Amino acid sequence: MQWSDVMAFFREGTKSTYAAGVKPKYGELGSKYWIYRGSHELLYRDEYRSNAEDGYDRVVGSRIIFLYEAPIWVMSYEGFVRVDEPEVVDLHRAALLEGADEPNFSLTGGRGPCVKSVGSGEQGMRYLNSVSFSKEHRAPRIGTQRGFLDFHGYEEITKGMEHVALLSFDYTALGLVTNLP
Repeated sequence: MQWSDVMAFFREGTKSTYAAGVKPKYGELGSKYWIYRGSHELLYRDEYRSNAEDGYDRVVGSRIIFLYEAPIWVMSYEGFVRVDEPEVVDLHRAALLEGADEPNFSLTGGRGPCVKSVGSGEQGMRYLNSVSFSKEHRAPRIGTQRGFLDFHGYEEITKGMEHVALLSFDYTALGLVTNLP
């Protein structure tokens, strides 16, 4: 098993859960989650909790990849999404699917493209994603896993000419092991 296998599995998990529009399962204490099992010993779990307030869902969650039931990689995320505008979630899902197909992981951090726009003017929405890496991984090479093991970023969706925030998430990822069995 190589980190490139884990990265490919992460992309499969992204394209098979929330981003694909699959409905979550319900867990304890109000959690919602998706589980994806590939054709090998890896398991992908995306779990979150949210509270609605003032028209927004405040969200905290994590994506964890397990190898033989042991966690090897985690991405945590937290932020908010406007709940009364379903097109925001549609744009977010589309951006995540597009990012999952990006061959250079270091450009997206496993999220969406740097910029994606839908419509124009006051009804137009724009998705932005910015990712950065720890000093050790500051310059990830194309085709390597270096950036996959330690990064953080920020994504948002804004609407209209005044760029009103409808979705905003911070995310951080970390490899929990340095050598795979």
